[in-house]
Formats: sequence, C-alpha cells, structure tokens
Amino acid sequence: MRRRGQDWRSFKEAAQEVGYIPDYLFLLQTILQTDSQEAVNFALVISPMEGGGLLTTTQSHISSLR
Repeated sequence: MRRRGQDWRSFKEAAQEVGYIPDYLFLLQTILQTDSQEAVNFALVISPMEGGGLLTTTQSHISSLR
C-alpha cells in the first residue's frame, strides 16, 4: 500500500504533465478540515514546486482579497 504522501506526488506530477494548475490553496484548506496531518503532507509536496507552488498561490489569494 502506498503512503498518502506518494499519492500527492503522483497528483502533482499528473497535473503538471497535462498542464493543469489546481487551486492548491483551496485543496489545502479542504484537506485541513478533515485531516491536519495529511494537510501537512500535502503542503510539503507542493511547497517546493517550480513557480512557487503554495507560496505563490497563497500570495495571489491574499492580494485578491485586498
């Protein structure tokens, strides 16, 4: 059985392969509501992404709220 962290890496790779850019902030918030440890695992997988990943998404979201 694969660990969930591996599933998140697979998700990230599949999204990049087809050029899809998920709403990572929304996904993180949704995961956080049900499983805080899994939200940490997800954040660790997406944080080192090219283009900033989570950080860029969070900054864009905060900017849009101003």
